[in-house]
Amino acid sequence: MAYRKKTIDDVIRFIEINAPSEGDAVKQRPFGGRRFSYELVEGALSELHAQGKFLDLDAYDVGTTVNIWVAEDGSKNYDLARSATKALLGKLQEINPDKTLAQILSEITTTTFNKQPINKYQTTLGTMLVLVYDGSPYAALKDVIDSDLELAEFRDFEPYNMKCGPLNMWNKKDGSKNHDLAKTATKMLLKKLQKEMPDKTLAQILADVSAEEFKMLPIDKYQTTLGGMLWEAYGGSPYAALKDVIDSDLELAEFRDFQPYDMKMSPKATWTNVDMSKNQGLARSATKALLSKLQEINPDKTLAQILAGVTRNTFYQCPINKYQTTLGGMFLAVYSNSPYAALKDLAENDAEYAKFLPVIETLRHVNK
Repeated sequence: MAYRKKTIDDVIRFIEINAPSEGDAVKQRPFGGRRFSYELVEGALSELHAQGKFLDLDAYDVGTTVNIWVAEDGSKNYDLARSATKALLGKLQEINPDKTLAQILSEITTTTFNKQPINKYQTTLGTMLVLVYDGSPYAALKDVIDSDLELAEFRDFEPYNMKCGPLNMWNKKDGSKNHDLAKTATKMLLKKLQKEMPDKTLAQILADVSAEEFKMLPIDKYQTTLGGMLWEAYGGSPYAALKDVIDSDLELAEFRDFQPYDMKMSPKATWTNVDMSKNQGLARSATKALLSKLQEINPDKTLAQILAGVTRNTFYQCPINKYQTTLGGMFLAVYSNSPYAALKDLAENDAEYAKFLPVIETLRHVNK
């Protein structure tokens, strides 16, 4: 028996026979079980729509439509995929009237595409997601957002805005960290903190940032927090995250003097190395900054006079910079609260201060 080629009329009859009646509760896809080419389905729908019939029916609703998402030449049907994804967003808004679209976008997962029907024909988009977007919900959402003017306000949508973000979002294919994306996110956090604390300078904000802000503070309308990023990209170190964006962003260039000890909750091992030796190089740098500050606020005194007047309270109470950093923690951890030990260490290792060793020696018994 000769095989009869399917026609547009075959598709039309199939649709008319299997279409649910108005008001019927549809529990499974009514148009399953038949395979038609995408071209035939499109032709049939054009005729039906011209007659005012099945105006809500799309090609992806009809049976197993061959080559609907990927043509024989390998090209992908992005136009139809975007239409389907937008229909999914519309359905999610309909069933979640208490949520903003920003919240909905952030909560979408692969399961949403696989399981959530987008219309009364019980159409789901799992196959589309795999064939067109390699299984990436973010890629599907970003494609429709960037192509649809009605969604223009969401063009700031980033992978990290999704509660279930793409795999290896913070790691590149070569195994390196995706620091470019991480820096973008960290800068968003800083802007959010500035907005919430208008009475503080950015220097003060930087000093106050801790892991808690990354974990708990939503940075945008998607309610994104950056605890995962902090751990994945920076090993859980707020200082590493802040220093990375500061050193890479011209808008933050004035803060490139930011040091670990400028944070109120400074990184572990700031003053004590992993091998339990003291980080005296960093301590000397901090002590030198303290002396520079004392010279700035005491222009009528010589450096020798300033050195002679240094006490324990000087380390604990005198802010050394715009971050309002004091050195009590360093003073205790590295020099056991001894001004003499701190100043002698600096003088013995910095040619600029070597000539003041006799002055510093006078502190040996005054401030131990």
